[in-house]
Amino acid sequence: MAGACQAGGSPCATAAAPFCDEVGDDCDACAAALDCDDGQFCTGQEACGAGACSSSGDPCAARGLACDEAADVCTGCTEDAVCDDGVACNGVETCNSATGACVAGLTTCGGSTPRCDIVADGCTCESAATCDNGTFCDGAERCVDGACAGAASPACPGSRCDQEGDRCVQCLTDGQCADTNACTTDRCDAASGACRHAPRTDCANGCDPVDGSCQQCDDVADCNDDDACTSDGCVGGRCNNTVALTCAHGCDRATGTCLQCDAAADCDDDNACTTDGCAAGRCSNVARIGCPLGCNPTTGACNACGADGDCNDNDACTTDTCAGGSCSNVGRTDCPYGCNTTTGACNACTVDGHCNDDNACTVDACSGGSCAFRSRLDCENGCFPPLGCLPRP
Repeated sequence: MAGACQAGGSPCATAAAPFCDEVGDDCDACAAALDCDDGQFCTGQEACGAGACSSSGDPCAARGLACDEAADVCTGCTEDAVCDDGVACNGVETCNSATGACVAGLTTCGGSTPRCDIVADGCTCESAATCDNGTFCDGAERCVDGACAGAASPACPGSRCDQEGDRCVQCLTDGQCADTNACTTDRCDAASGACRHAPRTDCANGCDPVDGSCQQCDDVADCNDDDACTSDGCVGGRCNNTVALTCAHGCDRATGTCLQCDAAADCDDDNACTTDGCAAGRCSNVARIGCPLGCNPTTGACNACGADGDCNDNDACTTDTCAGGSCSNVGRTDCPYGCNTTTGACNACTVDGHCNDDNACTVDACSGGSCAFRSRLDCENGCFPPLGCLPRP
């Protein structure tokens, strides 16, 4: 199986030494006294010491008694004292005078040490099963040289132990699943005992694993702030919109150019002949009109004339004159329909209505482009210009 380790066979597969001693790193003949029991009464009590079996020998010979293998008793007794084997943990032996057989006493051993060791005169364990304390998480207890010992290793090396479920798991609480990624919700699945790490799904441009916040950008296109005055950038998932220009009066966000002014004073062109203004951050310097000979940029006054010719305003409808160094440009007043500025001639009439002379005693008419004003002939009692014909007396 690729990618996975598999356990090999046991190195202790011989009949003489079938038990693997992980602590001593060798093969033993036994792990507990029960492994050495040959089922024979007359060979005495077997024991396991340092991985090797031993036997106490004939239990009857030392007291001058015979050993009855079939009945598992010593025979030939005449009194109780003869049956006493000198071992306290197996109880008080008595002699059955009728049969001449010794009767075993009641052992004082039990619990995790149910076996009476007649050699050591003490209660010992029989196997690892008798040493089991019922607690899964402290590992499998052992029976070593007749004494119960703790597990050679914990039940769940490298993982956590679930005592209630008698199983090894990755976690018992949510707090044990922290993955140092602030973009995941860490929890412990109670059913499987495994950690689950659910990622955030509400971040369009990804998540910052350090603080768990949604990233602002994947590239610079995500950072467009619609401001031509800034330089847009995306660094580490964060938008970095820095000011690209240093402008004394601010920057035009639409064009990315510096504004010229905050107020009209910012637009002073040191020319007294212009009117300086500021509108929408842009300067205007409008030249003074009405100075046919130009303007003095220092004082703002029109230059003085010396003759009428200096006052020509290029309008044939005005009379240009110079008096006291100042020009006068007086327009014609005798052109009711306006004047042609190129020729200086009055504009012609086209309809009678153009010819009103504000005199109710005339009949106004336009003929051939010229107005004619004829006296009224229908007033028998005379005519009054503001009102027209006078009434009869």
